[in-house]
Amino acid sequence: MGRLPLICILMVFWRIVEPQRLFAKRIPPIEDVGFCECQVLPGLPGGTRSFLQLPKFGITFTLFTPSPAGTAGVPISVGETRVLNEAGFNANLPLTVITHGWTESTTETDWIHDLRKALQAKAPMNILLVDWSNFSRLDYTTAALHTALVGRRLAEFLTFIQRSYPGFTGNQVHLIGFSMGAHVSGVAGHLFPGIARITGLDPAGPNFECVTDSLRLDPSDAMFVDNVHTNSGCAVTGHIGYTTPHGHLDFYVNGGGEQPGCRPLIGEFIFDSLLLRWPNICHHTRAIKHYIDSIHAGSPVYGFLCQDYKTYQTGACQNNFRAVFGYHASPEGLPRGGSPTPLFFNIQVWRRCRGNGCRTTEFHSPFWFGNLLLSSLAV
Repeated sequence: MGRLPLICILMVFWRIVEPQRLFAKRIPPIEDVGFCECQVLPGLPGGTRSFLQLPKFGITFTLFTPSPAGTAGVPISVGETRVLNEAGFNANLPLTVITHGWTESTTETDWIHDLRKALQAKAPMNILLVDWSNFSRLDYTTAALHTALVGRRLAEFLTFIQRSYPGFTGNQVHLIGFSMGAHVSGVAGHLFPGIARITGLDPAGPNFECVTDSLRLDPSDAMFVDNVHTNSGCAVTGHIGYTTPHGHLDFYVNGGGEQPGCRPLIGEFIFDSLLLRWPNICHHTRAIKHYIDSIHAGSPVYGFLCQDYKTYQTGACQNNFRAVFGYHASPEGLPRGGSPTPLFFNIQVWRRCRGNGCRTTEFHSPFWFGNLLLSSLAV
């Protein structure tokens, strides 16, 4: 065997084994969170800074309000009631909180502001952006361990608003989190009971599959928890999303594992691993795109109750219980039962590229509105 193939094999092996070794040595900064090593995400490069190099305060909040004083975003911290008032916070309006995922920030991540603008155009509301980039840009396992801390800080901020405006309640709050941000939202909901809704956009799976409920998103964290799965599956094959249903409604788009219009997951995982770089996350971020599209959708998209995805593909579930997908999702009419019940819908995407430009077009099948696996829990 030549030297080059041997080096490539060793590189892939190191990227699978090294995160496991790091995880075994990691000391949780908050408490024994009980992450399971079998679901540590392999092959992901990340920061190597130690905890001693972290800033004392690594979590920031930016508030947007319908008031002219708050349209551009106002940095705010817990206890700054004057800033809250000057920014035009309206305690009679809903509050939507957006939390980013691993490696991201509120200043350099476009989708956060695309979602914020779509929500602002939909209805008057207060919007809070949570930036935890000082932690999210560390290696995957370290960032995952810090989601509990970030969720705790978010809960403290919500408590601060409630104390500043006694009429404000959790029933006005909608938390939206992508990937690890979904679990940040879950921890906040656990510590600040009574939140109306939490939406998880392809919640992160590795390191969270076996964690205790208080440290990840689960149905008890809000009165209504809905999740969008687009990259669920086994970590060793490059799937980043949470595998099992863990909300009142769990939508598995196109089966929830891989999305049309993105590069094949196995191929990109192997290729990017050989180049020692973070794999393409097209499948993972498709949850964000579909959710933003649902805000201004001209007609509802439904997920259908079905035994499993293969059964759904046969068309045998078209007359079963259905639930609206995305921004307009609701627990209304949710079937009651003791175990998660899967439902599905389909969204097809094709890409056409000419030169350096690509165009993505989506269309809905006439019978099923795409491949969305939706699960429901008893409420």
